[in-house]
Amino acid sequence: MLFAPAKINISLEIGKKLADGFHEISSEIVKISLGDFLKIDFSEKNPRGKIAIKIKNATGENIKIPPEKNLVAIAIQKFFAEFLPEKNRPDFEIFLEKKIPIGGGLGGGSSDAAATILFLEKHFLPTLSPKKRRNLARKIGADVPLFLEKFSRGKITGRGEIFEKKPPKKMFFCLVRPRGEIFLTGEMFRKFDDFRRKNPAAKTFGEMIFAGEKYRKIAEKMEKSGAEKVGVSGSGSVVFGLFQKKSAAKIAEKSFDKNDFWRATAETKKT
Repeated sequence: MLFAPAKINISLEIGKKLADGFHEISSEIVKISLGDFLKIDFSEKNPRGKIAIKIKNATGENIKIPPEKNLVAIAIQKFFAEFLPEKNRPDFEIFLEKKIPIGGGLGGGSSDAAATILFLEKHFLPTLSPKKRRNLARKIGADVPLFLEKFSRGKITGRGEIFEKKPPKKMFFCLVRPRGEIFLTGEMFRKFDDFRRKNPAAKTFGEMIFAGEKYRKIAEKMEKSGAEKVGVSGSGSVVFGLFQKKSAAKIAEKSFDKNDFWRATAETKKT
């Protein structure tokens, strides 16, 4: 079973919009103990290149990933097309247990894709260079290269392609989001551009998201529970509260009704 950890953007400042449509960013990131699990089996006997994926959504939300957008399948397809085009692609059977909520800003799909790339490299192309691995990852998604790195805490800058490791730091988190609320990254950046035209000093998604009553109330409740910092991971929709103790994060989690909110407690992942 492969473990694909989630990430939290402890901070995320959005800089200017570039000519290619991307934005300059600066973000402190931690990998956390919450993650997805993948089991990948393959058969090279009479291969037809089939990819069968069974997904168990363990978040308690009825949200599905369209097959054509599943980054695990895309990673397999691009890996063989890029590095082994002459090889008959094996048949793959994949079991994916989703514990990271979809569209929450925790990087679940990107982490799943990175875990898949590392699996394929190990079994089919162990001589693959880190540079070629990263280039492939970028073609799958902007956050995928990040999850190829071994770290518990780091900083990304530029368009998100410049990575710097930071000293590990034990942190505990309460994570919540309204049930079924998905934020798409591209759409959120467009909304932020509109928001910043009216609020030129704005630098973070949190300033925009917490301006709405629903998310402002979540932040206020998290602060009342003793969070030393409250924010949104990535472009949302998951709100995090940072705590000094795991017990405090757990108490905060239980203060949100599980019928109305997806919720979890997590801590910094060990490298």
